[in-house]
Amino acid sequence: MSKPFNEVDGKESLPGKVLILSADETSAIACQERLEQEHFYVKYKNNLRDALEEVNGTIYQAVITDFILPDADALAVLDTVKEKSKDTIVIVITDETGELLLLKAMNAGASYCIPKVSGYREQLPYLIKLSLEQQLAFKAAESAVSLASQSTTKKFSSQTSLSAFIEYKGQLSNTTMPRLMRAFYQQQLTGALRVSKDGQITSFYFVDGAIAFARSPESETLLGEKLVNQRKISQVDLDAICKLMSDSGYNFTRAITKLGLMSLEELKPLLVNQVLKLVYSAFEWTEGDFIFELGVKLENEILLSLSTADVIFASIRRLKSRSLLEKWLGDCERVLIPTSDLLSLFQALTLQPNEISVIEKIDKPMSINQLLTLIDLDPETALRTICGLIETGMLVPFEAKAERLIVEVSKFAEFFEDIPLASDFDARSAAEFCYEVESLLQKFRFCDHYAVLDVGRKSSKEQITNAFREVAKKFHPDRHSQLSSYHLNLKTDLKTIFERVAEAYYTLTDDKRRSAYDLTLKSISTIAKGTGHFVDGKASAELGQSHHGTKPLPPFIPGMPGSDEYEVAQDFYRKRDFDMARKMLLEAVAEAPSNAEYQVALARSSLKLPEHIRQAETAYLKAIELAPRNSEYCAELGLFYQRFSQTAQARTMFKRALELDPNNPIALRVNM
Repeated sequence: MSKPFNEVDGKESLPGKVLILSADETSAIACQERLEQEHFYVKYKNNLRDALEEVNGTIYQAVITDFILPDADALAVLDTVKEKSKDTIVIVITDETGELLLLKAMNAGASYCIPKVSGYREQLPYLIKLSLEQQLAFKAAESAVSLASQSTTKKFSSQTSLSAFIEYKGQLSNTTMPRLMRAFYQQQLTGALRVSKDGQITSFYFVDGAIAFARSPESETLLGEKLVNQRKISQVDLDAICKLMSDSGYNFTRAITKLGLMSLEELKPLLVNQVLKLVYSAFEWTEGDFIFELGVKLENEILLSLSTADVIFASIRRLKSRSLLEKWLGDCERVLIPTSDLLSLFQALTLQPNEISVIEKIDKPMSINQLLTLIDLDPETALRTICGLIETGMLVPFEAKAERLIVEVSKFAEFFEDIPLASDFDARSAAEFCYEVESLLQKFRFCDHYAVLDVGRKSSKEQITNAFREVAKKFHPDRHSQLSSYHLNLKTDLKTIFERVAEAYYTLTDDKRRSAYDLTLKSISTIAKGTGHFVDGKASAELGQSHHGTKPLPPFIPGMPGSDEYEVAQDFYRKRDFDMARKMLLEAVAEAPSNAEYQVALARSSLKLPEHIRQAETAYLKAIELAPRNSEYCAELGLFYQRFSQTAQARTMFKRALELDPNNPIALRVNM
């Protein structure tokens, strides 16, 4: 008989309530019996519709669901459950294993996705308890949003943006810096982590989950003194910087550049070094209060070019406290295995040769203690390497891992770099890469899975796997954080590319799925070839040209203010020298700031240059402000937003264009 739900001092304790969703009654009952042996209170439903009443009326600590139900799939279950309670653990069980399936389930909020293989029922109590214990521990350190504590908030920041709010708060004694960084990375958060320690507040800024900058009053003072000692600025200059910071509220970087004492390019290596030192030192902290202000963004700052995994691992590599490493590692009898999460597996992580030698020892599931006995290195290097792999999500508990791995364990070492990534891009390289991303996205619209991976129809699994690895590494979202200033929504575009190549890999590396796909591909290719827009899995040249055509600038009208500059700009634009066209148009705009056509011309020129995309949006908005009844301008801005996946803004502009002109050809033909 099942035991009732436990409560201790009005709080939930382990074990608790579990809801099972499965169309397979025999399997569900077997799972229920196993869970009840561990004193879980269990209910069973065979479809999502019937489960809705249970979910609406009761808060379950865990939901176990088949991937496929009679009236829904696991993704719909996840949406429903997480809408009711974001704290509920969801474990997905599947008859068919695969990386894409796993990726989709985990991205939708599943704690685990496990196959129905021998012994999987035995794992369920362990997985639920592990997930809930981790959740309770995390909550103890990072309480949910609470703006009631105004005094605490003011202690950290008296100038917090109105759009920011507190998402996490707690003490470092209950968590660690790598785990906080990993949590922000997994949730792709943008904001500022403020840590109060020894009476000083240190701020760590995150953009889409990646550490982007860090500062403290002491670090800025030390930087100023360092610049004086190196004779890059004088003491008088430093006094002027400090006064401007005090009077205006500027940070050190903005103040020194505002005074024209140093350029951002000159400051960049010094600032990056300072930021990394600050992050590295923070990993030693075991005490201090912290809050995370969601939505706080940096403007006009130098950003780091390293991935979250690289920063975490580099910080752990520098830890001096062995006792801290051992504390973070915890139970050394835990059995570990490489992750099958594609985003984690292909994230940028640069290791040293002796660290890669540790990875090469992982040729099967093994405990930390077993691994340590095989490593012929000093104990601290081994401990740091294993700890770094765990904290970056590269190694996970074996019990939580699907049986079928994305790669053979013996090839795990191939996923790591032993040569550091480029620390930065010059403007030309950045523009070329952003153009490559855009071109690839357009290509993918008209490609089959083979063309996505650039392999032939008769390619072997090994060839497909190698092609996938090459593309996945190159276009992993975490490898190009330094380009965020060159391209709006670049990370979203890279995620789209990554998911597309993962889908192709998932399909083509399984014989059954590949055969079924090839059968459907024949009919699709025949239809596409008949339209002339699809040849052997690739978009035709005609289609590509029509999409990337260069829209001409508005006509030249002589005698108007700025017309001389505009005429020169038109000539540069026709020659496809868009940067010179942009510069001349800036001069034309300066001569006639209220000329809407100059603004549109500036927008079209800037749009051709990835590093000036933001200027294109500003110019379009100004043109619409100057000519609010022009439907063409609204439609063009709609296309701009659609290009960068800003669907809501695009829809608004297309709607406005149709209100102004119901026959606007751009707005009419766009399928939103």
